[in-house]
Amino acid sequence: MADHINIVEETGAKYNKIIYEEDYIPQNVYKYQIQLRDDIIKRFIQDKFFKYALDIGCGTGFHLASIGNHSNNMIGIDMSLGALKEAKKTIECNYILCDINKLPFKNNAIDLIWIAGVLHHVPDDLDNVMPDLSRILKIDGLILIDEPNSFNLFNHINMKLSKADPTGQEHPLPLNRITNHLELNGLSIIDSNHYELLSPLGILLNNKKLLYVFEKIDEYLAKTPLSKILLRWYIFASKSDHQRSDSAL
Repeated sequence: MADHINIVEETGAKYNKIIYEEDYIPQNVYKYQIQLRDDIIKRFIQDKFFKYALDIGCGTGFHLASIGNHSNNMIGIDMSLGALKEAKKTIECNYILCDINKLPFKNNAIDLIWIAGVLHHVPDDLDNVMPDLSRILKIDGLILIDEPNSFNLFNHINMKLSKADPTGQEHPLPLNRITNHLELNGLSIIDSNHYELLSPLGILLNNKKLLYVFEKIDEYLAKTPLSKILLRWYIFASKSDHQRSDSAL
């Protein structure tokens, strides 16, 4: 447990430092990837409305607006105080500084959970983290997970060579590992797939025609067995249970 606490504190502290740095990820690529994830959120949320929505690992608030438009009670949590301070400057939300291993919510309290790029920070804690996500999710609640894909070599190289892995102990995850965890904890998979490979090159080259072509290639690959080599994956799932709660905190 002491080792885990040290890793959490180290990760939070290092992200406090790098959150403002331009070379964390090329900004034009990062903004493009944020838009891709916003599109995924909109595709699955559609016109649904949620009493309590939770963004785990909200960072500086990249996706809070997209989710917050569908909830009266938007909650953003992160382990980086620096990131939360930045988020508070632009997005009105309930912010909590905490670790995913210690979620401060009652059972069956949250209607929607969005968690992007977080689980690979805690690959050795999934046996504890995944049941807790199920615990706080309400009856018929929805969870949308987005992560770097372990079958893409670039993700491994990126985490080892860049600041995306401040502790050196993170690992990209395979989609099926998380679907198995979700199903073991009483959630049903609604949809899942891999996405994005060549399109970031179009952004880096600042070439709209190439971007269009690369996006079409990525869309095609996502429908084939080669989808497993794409950069990222998402899972959309729901929970069925018999317990209810009216307050999230």
